[in-house]
Parts: sequence; C-alpha cells; structure tokens
Amino acid sequence: MNAHWKLAQAENKLRMRPKLELNVSFDSHREASFLRDIGVTANRSSLTTLEKAIPESLSKMQLKEVQEEPQVEEENMLAFLTRRFSFTDFSKASNGSKSKQYLNLEETVFISEECELISFMSVIKGKFEASNLHLTFTESQSTPNETEREHDFKYPLNLLREIFLRRFAMRKSAIEFFLLNQVNFFLNFMQPEKVLRVFARILALRPPNLLPFVREVGFKHPKDILKESGWTEKWVNREISNFEYLMRLNTIAGRTYNDLAQYPIFPWIIADYTSEELDLEKRETFRDLSKPIGVVNPLNKERVKAKFDGFLDVSGGSIEKFHYGTHYSNSAGILHYLVRLEPFTSLHIDLQSGRFDVADRQFHSIESTWNLLMENPNDVKELIPEFFYLPEFLINMNEFDLGKLQATKEQVGDVRLPRWARTAEQFVYMHRRALECEYVSERLNEWIDLIFGYKQRGQAAIDALNVFYYVSYEDAVDIDAIKDERERHAIEGMITNFGQTPSQLFKKRHPKRSKMSKLVKECEENPQKMLNLIHSLHSLQVNYVQFNDAFVYVDIPVQKSSLFYPLITVSMNGIVSVHSWLPCDKNKSKPVHFTIEKLRNVNPITLSPIHPSIKLNYKILTLTPSGKTLIAAGFWDDTIRCYKVSLHSPFLSATVVGHSDLVTCLAIDSLGKYLVSGSKDHTCKVWQLDENENVSSKCTQTLIGHNSEITSVCVSVELDTVVSASISAVVNVFSLLQGIHLHTLQATQPVNSVAINDLGYIIVQSGVRSVDVYSINGKHLCSLRNKKHSVSHIICMQPLDEYLLVGEASGYLKVYEINEMELVNALQLDSPVLFIKLFNSSTFVSHAIVALENSEIAVITSDLIRNKHLLSSS
Repeated sequence: MNAHWKLAQAENKLRMRPKLELNVSFDSHREASFLRDIGVTANRSSLTTLEKAIPESLSKMQLKEVQEEPQVEEENMLAFLTRRFSFTDFSKASNGSKSKQYLNLEETVFISEECELISFMSVIKGKFEASNLHLTFTESQSTPNETEREHDFKYPLNLLREIFLRRFAMRKSAIEFFLLNQVNFFLNFMQPEKVLRVFARILALRPPNLLPFVREVGFKHPKDILKESGWTEKWVNREISNFEYLMRLNTIAGRTYNDLAQYPIFPWIIADYTSEELDLEKRETFRDLSKPIGVVNPLNKERVKAKFDGFLDVSGGSIEKFHYGTHYSNSAGILHYLVRLEPFTSLHIDLQSGRFDVADRQFHSIESTWNLLMENPNDVKELIPEFFYLPEFLINMNEFDLGKLQATKEQVGDVRLPRWARTAEQFVYMHRRALECEYVSERLNEWIDLIFGYKQRGQAAIDALNVFYYVSYEDAVDIDAIKDERERHAIEGMITNFGQTPSQLFKKRHPKRSKMSKLVKECEENPQKMLNLIHSLHSLQVNYVQFNDAFVYVDIPVQKSSLFYPLITVSMNGIVSVHSWLPCDKNKSKPVHFTIEKLRNVNPITLSPIHPSIKLNYKILTLTPSGKTLIAAGFWDDTIRCYKVSLHSPFLSATVVGHSDLVTCLAIDSLGKYLVSGSKDHTCKVWQLDENENVSSKCTQTLIGHNSEITSVCVSVELDTVVSASISAVVNVFSLLQGIHLHTLQATQPVNSVAINDLGYIIVQSGVRSVDVYSINGKHLCSLRNKKHSVSHIICMQPLDEYLLVGEASGYLKVYEINEMELVNALQLDSPVLFIKLFNSSTFVSHAIVALENSEIAVITSDLIRNKHLLSSS
C-alpha cells in the first residue's frame, strides 16, 4: 500500500515549508471527481440572498481616509498602554532577563481571552492564555477523548521571537506569533480594543528572546516596523538573499501562510517557457518587473487604461476607479496552484462546492498559465513562495483524478514543465536561481514598489496602471459601521474571497541593491566590514594560523562574550581549549579579515579517555549554541558527558547513561534544545537539555530502524527532522518531536557522515569518495561519485546554503553546488582536512574555519583583490 502525504507546517529560517508528512486520514476525493464529471452543482440557494445584498451594501460602506498611524508623543508606547489597560501588577513578574530566573518562577496566568485560531480557511474557536512561562491555546469544541484535540498547543514563553498585530477580514483584530523553532500561529481576538490589550500584556511579560525592535515598535504601522528591523539595508548590502527579503517584506506587511486570503506574494520572474536551455544572461528571459502582471504584455496597456478611464460608479460615488476587478493574490488563486497537495486539495474542493473544478481551469501547465496571463489582463495572479522551493506541489503524488482537458482529452496529472526543466526539482532549482540572479537583483526593487511600495496607492499607482478594487486596500472600509449583520457577513465573505492588498511599507522609491563592486570596495576600505562568503565562492583566499596541536573539532558559538567570540578547540589528544576570535582585523593593519588570540583559558580541561575502537573525532563532539557546554561521547562506560567550557575553571557538569553500548555520534539542534545520540546498540535517542545546558537524565524518544552500528546523526528542530545513518549503508529519516519514521534511504556503501541544511537537503557521505544528495522528502537528487572530476578520500563536509564544502585527505577543500554536485572551487591546503566550521556573521556566513592535520587552522575568506579584478573585467 502506497503512503500518502500532505504538507507539514515545519518552516526553515527562510520561512520555506519544504517538508511533507504522512497523511493518515487520506481521502482520494473520488466523489469530488465524479460530481465534476457529471456536472452537478451544489445547491447554493442559501447564499443567494447574501450575494444579492452585496451590491446594496457596497454603497453603504463607510470609507475611511488612509492616515498615518496615531503616534503617542513624549512617552513610550508600552508604558502608555500599560497604564491604559491597568496591568502593571504583573509586569514585574517577568522582569528578569536571565533564563534561569525566568524558569524558576511559579507559573501565573495573566491573560485569558476567547479567540479564534486561523488555519488556512478554517476558524477554530478557543481560549488563549499567557502566563509568565507559557503561551497556550485550548480549542472550545470538546471531543470524547480530550487528548485528541489536534489544535491545542502549549509553548514556552521563552521561545517567543516576534509578534505582530494583524488584520483578519479587514479588521485589526489579530496577532501572529513567531517562535524560535520556526513555529507560528495566528489568533483572531475579534475586537481591535481586545487585541491591543492582549498584545500590550504579552509585551509586558517581557519574553526573554523577543527581538528588541518588536518590543520597541510592535504597536506601530508595518512600515515603521520594517524601518526599525533593518532588513532593507541588509538586502541592499547583499547580506540576505532576494527570497529571504521578499519573505521578510511579506511577513511584516501582514502576509501569512495561516490565512489564504493574505498568503505571501512572489513575482513571476521568467518569461521564457519554450527554450531548451534557460539563459539567465539574456534580458528576454525575464518578465518586466517594473509593470503589473496585467500589463507586462504591452498589448494590454490601452485596454486596462480605457477600463479605468471609462469606469462609471452607479452606486453614487462610493466606489473608486480601478484597473483590475480581480486581485493578484486570493484564496482561489492559492488553491489553484496548490490543488495537488493536501490540505489544499480538500480546501479547493470545499471552495468548489464539493467537487473538483473542471480540468481546463486547473493548473496543468506553467507555459499555458503564463500565456493566459499575457493574453488576459483580467487574470493578474502573481506567484506564491512554493514556486521557489517546493517541487512536490507540481507533482500529483497522491494520484487525484483532476479530469481530462476538453480539446486533447489528456488526463491532468503532474504540472507540465517548461522544456528547460526535466524534473520538478530542476524547475524549482532553476526558478530560485533566476530569482537570485543579477538581472533580477538589479530590478526587484521595481516590483516591490508595485506591491509594497509607493506605486501601490495614489497617483503613482494610477500612472503605473496598478489600481485594484478599493475594498482590497488596508483601512479602505470600516466593516463595523455596517449594522446589518447579514450584510456585514456578506461583505466580509467578498473581501476574504476577492483578496487583500498588503500593508504599504514604502512611501518613496525602494532603494536599488548595491553592486558587488561597491561592496568589495567598502570591504577594502573598512576592515570591520565583511563580504558574504556565498558571493565569493569562486574567489577565496586562505590564511593560516599555526597551533601546537592538531584539532579534531573547532567551534565558534553564536553568542559573543565581551569583545571577542570564544573559539573552542578539541585537540587529537582530547585537550579542550578556549581561544579568542574576531571576524575582522583587530589591528586594522594586516591584509586579513580575522583575528585569533590563542589559548585564553588558564586551565584547559582534558576529556576522559575515548574507547579504543573509535578515534576521537568531530562526530562525538558538539557545542551548545551559547558556547558554554561541550557535549562528548565515545567513552568506555557508554555515557554522554557535559563539560562546562569557561575561561578559568572548566569542569565536568553532568554524565548521562541511556544506551546499552558505546555512543558513536552526537548532534545538537540550532537552538540548543535537543541532543540526538547514536550508538553501537543500533538505536538513536533524542534528549532535551535543561536550563543549565545539561542533558536530561531520560530521553524523550528512542528511534529504531537500524540493524547495525549508528555512524552519524544530524538534526533540524526547524524542520522537525532527525537523520541517522549506519555502517550497513541504511539512512533513516524521523520526525524529531514524535519519533515517527518517515523515509529509508539506501546508500551503496557504509555511511560515514550525514548532514541536513536549512533548505532541507539531506547529504549522505559513504565509502571514501561518494556523496549522495536527497530531498527532505526522500527523493534522490544527485551523486558526486558519478561526476568526472576526481575525488580523494573524504574526511568531512559542511553544507553552506545551496553549496557543500568537502574536506579531503589530499588536503583539498572543494566547494560543490549541492543540487547537481558541480564543482565550484578547489583550494589546495597545506595538509589533510580534519574539520570544517562556518562562522555566521550576523545574517550571513563570512568565514570558513578549517582544522588541518599539521596543527594549522586555515581561515577561508573572500579574496577581495581577485573579486575586484573579476568584477572590473566582467
């Protein structure tokens, strides 16, 4: 029996949702296909009166002038609302910034409000509670078995990273919550006054990991939040990708995966769907980003302009002129694209009154969809983020009967791809490359002006032929001024189905992205400024630092201590040392962009003896993100040990026994919440870390499915995934939180190492020369062993976004593009490579630190001189 799948809500740090999960309540929807084929239309008589009421209601709507958000002068907004809503009694309860103080508090509930959990097109009524320790939602609709209520949740308050005020059905009555583990949820509190009270009280609880800019400007308009966040400057300086910036804009402007009426918006990028090869250097390959999709075809311009100029308002002056009677983003359009993937298949059927839409109106061909947009200025659908990361939405993997095309009688199955894409995976990869290419980077600001910027409204929108039906705009309609409940519900339904324009984030032209040549020059002039390593993989420079010992493990924690970052090293003989690291030249005199000061700790600690059957290696060592605790395994007594890494007095802080044989590998998640261990006893175990960063005495999951020694593990808390590999060439993929087995991948040789990156690529290194790449959903994408370039004995590897750094026994450090394992660069270093660590400077990776067998550390940075030469000659 074939497994059936649906989209999981797990997100990575870029807000991609690439993972599928088992669909245990799968429905083939054969009845919906049958009703489509026999032409049955559901009885909609109950809706008739509401639909007839809409035109009359439009003339009664209270139009609101678009105004700046009211400002509270001469005092802090939080203090103002604290006094207004009288909750100073509990603000002191969470005033401590240290997590230890925070966790030792007795739990007290300070907020308890009725609300609605919004999930796609569903509204789940329930109660929200916030205490000094937790955020909780409890569904109102009880079931016979209380434990089966799927929408209930409870999250620690210290996971809260961001909260934003949101609109729901055009009311400013909702809040969206974003957690450190990339979980997010959307709650509607129905009344604007109530939502302000809840929002202010959450801020007063002082969640310890809430981003500072949210605390300072959370009540303000999204444009002010964006300005304070600094994301625009990061994009201009190429610190973040085009995809990430668009997702940041969407999120701050109120677009969300949780409400199909406000789904994230992405642009059509490519205009060429007929060529055999996609040429990203040709102007003709791309869509004109300066024009709305309705007039990208110049033949449509006069028709659209004439519609606006000739508009006659029969309602008495309440309806403003518009170019388009449809919208570039609405629930029907989202479901049109995602119809092959649950839960969107079921939502599509619900929207179509219990049946599939006819095949000719389904999304069956990318080329045909583009051509229809060019021919019909009334169809103005833009794209959704999934076009840039989720190949599975193009594949009819659940084999739904989507009907036959009327003209050709062809059965609609997978989406027909352009000629330049052999597979859905290749289409998504090439599409993402197109989004990030130089041509688009130089012009993306023009599309942002249309959707989020100064061309969204006013005379600039009129001149750009970019005006939509007025009810789609923020603050255009006062829904609560309509007293008749039936009419108000009809209007709300129309707004929800028509689509909503995002909040306007810019009143002036959006700045252009800086050219690479400008950034290279700035880095030459300022030793404190670094280039994103991603932009320089073809031109890297190497600097060496000599030490007394060779290191099998090197790490730099995310958090800075005083002026320096601690650089933690573990030598071949088990000595743990703390050095100092700066990602810039402290003296501003050397032609290098880093500083290392050796051996700061007075009393370095030595690990207990490792079992002789395994050598001390990086797979049995891991550092918590704070840099305070080194966790080690491989000991005679099958234990896992926690060492406090401090400057003056490092010590062994905890010892845990859980496996029945030698522990052979460890991995910790990016938040330092979960540790995964693998053992010779054929099992993996998932452990939680306590507030002191010690491993808990009992594991939360035992993962089974191997029949031999576990050789490597990796974990992603954001994608809820654990990957384990064994000496018998079996790789298993599990859910981290539930321990459910999802996929088995079969390697050709014993597996040495596995890794998972933020994009969901699973990389498997087996034998001495083989690397295989899989999607997070278990599909094999490519292999290194089949490539023509020679590969030496592989010692270690490190993913970097869509690239893979591979360290070889030959002393080569090679850089490959992951999706096709094409060689990008090869650096010959002084000695065999033992370990690779990437240093993340704020929002991007600026350095690679490579431990070598000859006791050197090689620091890899951008070669500014070569970069400058390449840019000047291009």
